[in-house]
Amino acid sequence: MTPGETALLTAPSALRPTGARRREPLATMLGIVGIAFLARAVSWQVSVIDWDEGVYLVMAQEWLRGGLPYVAVWDQHPPGLPALLAAGLAVLPHSVLSARLLASAAVAATALLLYFFARARGEPRGGLLAAVLYILCISRFAGLAANTELFNNALVAGAAWLLFGAARARHGGRLLALGGALLLGLGLQVKYVVVPEAVIFCLALLAAWRRQGRRGQPCMAGLLLLAGCLPTLWAACWFWWHGALVAFLAANIGSNLTYITILPRLVTVELYALSGLAPMLGPILLMVFVAGARRPRAGMHHALALWLAAASLDVVLPLKFYPHHFFALYPPLCLGAALAWCELSREGRWAMPVGLAALFSLALPLYLAGQLRSIRLAAHDTPRALAALLVAARAGDGKVGDGDVFVYDDQPVIYLLAALRPPTPYVMHVELTRFHASSGADGPAEITRIMDRRPLWVVAHPGPQGQEVHGALDLLLLRRLGAYELVATLDEGAAGAVRLYRRR
Repeated sequence: MTPGETALLTAPSALRPTGARRREPLATMLGIVGIAFLARAVSWQVSVIDWDEGVYLVMAQEWLRGGLPYVAVWDQHPPGLPALLAAGLAVLPHSVLSARLLASAAVAATALLLYFFARARGEPRGGLLAAVLYILCISRFAGLAANTELFNNALVAGAAWLLFGAARARHGGRLLALGGALLLGLGLQVKYVVVPEAVIFCLALLAAWRRQGRRGQPCMAGLLLLAGCLPTLWAACWFWWHGALVAFLAANIGSNLTYITILPRLVTVELYALSGLAPMLGPILLMVFVAGARRPRAGMHHALALWLAAASLDVVLPLKFYPHHFFALYPPLCLGAALAWCELSREGRWAMPVGLAALFSLALPLYLAGQLRSIRLAAHDTPRALAALLVAARAGDGKVGDGDVFVYDDQPVIYLLAALRPPTPYVMHVELTRFHASSGADGPAEITRIMDRRPLWVVAHPGPQGQEVHGALDLLLLRRLGAYELVATLDEGAAGAVRLYRRR
């Protein structure tokens, strides 16, 4: 990035383009936002795309009803995303749509920031390409849910924009730097894996200022640390004030320390990595080819290398390597690939279409496959159908209330759609089985406690589905279901048939 390009980041409005030249980027920006929302619109009526999203939504619903996170509903993630989803549910109660709209807004914000990065470098075409590529890649089926990665991508991209701009500023830039640190601090309250970006970005800023001979580095380092920690300190004080600090600390620190010790098999990691990086294979190959064929211009590429290194640590940190964890790599890879395409397009007319074909070779098919899957799920939405049955039962005899429905091993979002309070804080089945060590839940004791209260309705996939803890819990539940009658069976495709039981 040249000094002139850097000036564009912080130039006063009087020095920025006006008239037709100003309207042109405004139209492009509106177009990017429109593309982001349209690209994800098919999924807005699908009730379940990812299990985690359902937990966040149920936690948000309980929060609005006075039930504190980690007490009413347990999860090991920070409270930032449930707080944001609670704001959406306050506008659209008992609706997955609010979360999907917020996720679309986060995707649009990240795409806009990628456009700004490339445009500041003098590559508006590359910026538009980076934005569209990111929207398509992140809008594959696994990325249509309101997951933490989508929101953290927007916060990290915003922080990168401010901090990299501050690093290039010859004078001032301190407010930009503090704003970037604060955005990273907000990202920590969405998911703690943003720590590598926070550390690396801020250290890079301080190193750049040191090379410029600027003074006050220790003082600025302290201010950056304070700005980054403010959201976490505020959250801790809020839970302390409401008497839930112990639960907050146990879930956010103790549970996560245990969680990272539960390691997946190597073959599982390889499959997850391949799935997570599938849309990026074309962009990665293009970047490697351009880097080998010609020397790219410095500046932005150094910043992208730093961003990519930090995002890679972000992916590794939880030691689970789920496909959606790799979404943190998408913004720097999409921007780098778009800038590589700009470099390649100078080679001749053949280079432009060949580069585009490489960029979208896997991204577009995966996006289309996700759209088709969303359409099929929307037409055959089992969790929504189960919730409708429960709502109808409540309307018919008034016998479905809070705690009267136990969703044993199906989607937690059923509680949200039916506007019911769960009978247990552990609304996701794996918290009682595979991850019981990190959640702290005693699976058999929790199942016994719930069934001793004789809930009116139970949603379950009956029959032993595994060995050890899972199989033991299934057998325990099956013995208790003798006091229930089967009232509905719904096909869930590969997941089998889910059954709705009513107390006799």
